[in-house]
Amino acid sequence: GGSDLPGSSRRFVVYFFVCASAYFFIRTNR
Repeated sequence: GGSDLPGSSRRFVVYFFVCASAYFFIRTNR
């Protein structure tokens, strides 16, 4: 990687994590 932004990357990771968590939660709680 060349120039990566810590803020943007962190936000993206958090968003992805939340989405995955919610998805799994709904699937397992079906």
